[in-house]
Amino acid sequence: LAEGKHTINEEIGKSRMTASDDDPSSADPHQPLFFHLPPYGEHLEARGWAFDSIGRSLSVVGNAVFVGTALIHLARNDAGCEPDEECTGRAHGIRPSSLLSLYNIVIGLASSALLPLLGAIVDHTHHRLLLARISAVAYCAALFPMIFLSQSTWFAVAILLIVNAFIGWIHTGMAFAYLPEMSNDRKVLGRLNTSFTAIQFGTGVFFIVLVVGISAACGWVDDSLATARLAQSINFTVTVVIWGYSWFVLFKPRQAMSTVPDGSWVLTVGFQKLYHTSIHIFNNHKPLAWFYAAM
Repeated sequence: LAEGKHTINEEIGKSRMTASDDDPSSADPHQPLFFHLPPYGEHLEARGWAFDSIGRSLSVVGNAVFVGTALIHLARNDAGCEPDEECTGRAHGIRPSSLLSLYNIVIGLASSALLPLLGAIVDHTHHRLLLARISAVAYCAALFPMIFLSQSTWFAVAILLIVNAFIGWIHTGMAFAYLPEMSNDRKVLGRLNTSFTAIQFGTGVFFIVLVVGISAACGWVDDSLATARLAQSINFTVTVVIWGYSWFVLFKPRQAMSTVPDGSWVLTVGFQKLYHTSIHIFNNHKPLAWFYAAM
């Protein structure tokens, strides 16, 4: 693409044809009408992607909404701040109100720097499934200690939350690499993507209602710590089960889509492609270059 030898549609077409013809999960037969709806007929990887999106939704809501809220309250306590008052103190050198903002900045920068490497692994190696499995196991392992969040462990959990999010972006990258290969039919792919999105957002809403409902029934409405522990207990248990089933049963391996160019290395080829693409955009598409610069 950077050299102008191929179009985006050609590259997408090639990526969709790389799956093995013997793999029923990546084939594109005459699907029944319910193909794009759960449980997706015989398309096992579509079912796996749906389960994976459930786990990702639980983790985003559990980490950001419930654990994040509890961390702010615990940090305020450490800083010596009174409830319902503006907190000007610091805990571990950080203002409690800046905790989540700092978290988002670190994760955004680290994830952006990692994307070229993830793309190279998907394009030039056959380790996509292996990395997805490793990241899934590591992510679930990082979720478990969050169940024991307390006043004495909140800062360690905050650091673990950053590590967890970083691993989560690795896993998400591997999951989304499977998405364009679900079907060669653009309409079918669109319907699948719609159903995946509906499942993901529906799971998030259901999870919030469930946790808030249980907390209200147990009298924990004003106890953000107990609510966070409950949410992470549910999050960990469900995610371990459905991700284990998805990545160790439903998803299949993929071969490398292309070889590493001569003179390049898999760890650096992604950054080299990014550099060449940036130069091409700057020289030939000035408005797009300024758009990216503004972002």
